[in-house]
Amino acid sequence: MDHHFLQEGRILKSCGHLGKSQARIIGAFALESTVKEWVEHKLCVSRDIAI
Repeated sequence: MDHHFLQEGRILKSCGHLGKSQARIIGAFALESTVKEWVEHKLCVSRDIAI
């Protein structure tokens, strides 16, 4: 698993299998750990999330 959260939460890459083209721009939400975990889970499970 390669989890990478950039400062200020601009790009989220989660679960290793997600490539750069699948990285999600989630803005400030990445700064909230609970939201990060939720988003990370959703990306791992469905790989399709609208933010």
